Amino acid sequence: MPTPTAATGSRTLLIVGGALGAVIVVLVVLGSILDATKQSVCTVTAVQNTDDAFIVNGEFDYGIVTAVSVALEGPGRNVMVRVRLETNEGDIEKSRSVALSENGRRTIQIQFPEPTVMTVVNRSVAFCS
Repeated sequence: MPTPTAATGSRTLLIVGGALGAVIVVLVVLGSILDATKQSVCTVTAVQNTDDAFIVNGEFDYGIVTAVSVALEGPGRNVMVRVRLETNEGDIEKSRSVALSENGRRTIQIQFPEPTVMTVVNRSVAFCS
């Protein structure tokens, strides 16, 4: 049978060990939460429209191609690039998902075959998220 001092010492070690284990668990959880908040940020760096002709449903068609350059700061991920073409015939919006590597940059082209030859593009706006 252990002496009262030995039993008290064992109990104290168990309490200290349990508290130390709880502190380690809290630190691990906080570390994973902080890592989750390190999200990448996508920005549009350039937008340019070009008149173009391309094949749509097997037929030659006129339209506009919008080139959008995007940059990702932080960990790589898929980003959604949306482009709104504002014309005298109305607004047209299209989107495309692209994969970017860590701190990556990419230029994508989005075709707009909907405008007619007489369309005037007022502006184009691009977003990425």
